[in-house]
Amino acid sequence: MPYLIAALGLRLTLAGLIYIGTTAIWVNNARGWDSLSLFAMSFFFGGIALAALIAAMVIGRNISSRLLRLVAHPPIALLLFFLLGYVIAGSFVGMQTDMIKDILPFLGLIAVIAVIDALIGYPLDGWVARKQSTP
Repeated sequence: MPYLIAALGLRLTLAGLIYIGTTAIWVNNARGWDSLSLFAMSFFFGGIALAALIAAMVIGRNISSRLLRLVAHPPIALLLFFLLGYVIAGSFVGMQTDMIKDILPFLGLIAVIAVIDALIGYPLDGWVARKQSTP
């Protein structure tokens, strides 16, 4: 169990570093009030991205094949992020057509993070399986 927690912690740390670095660049390059809006959205969507990635990792642990888990992780994470983001943001700010425009850059970022996470998770899952099988 400690190896599984370490692997998940490593994956979430890497995802967090990528997310924070990318959104910091976006906020730095924005002008005027757009930078404040993007800053607030980065916190909001960051929490949703964290929940979606954790849920995708938990769902992925129930897939027995590591190769299938590698392929299934990014679509699951994207779908969860989009659904959670649309529903939660819709409940806070109301269902607006701007919501889709606001979530799209973050959806692309989460797609990149989910693919990197799946590629990092593949060897880590093998490492966890080897460590858990040895007495």
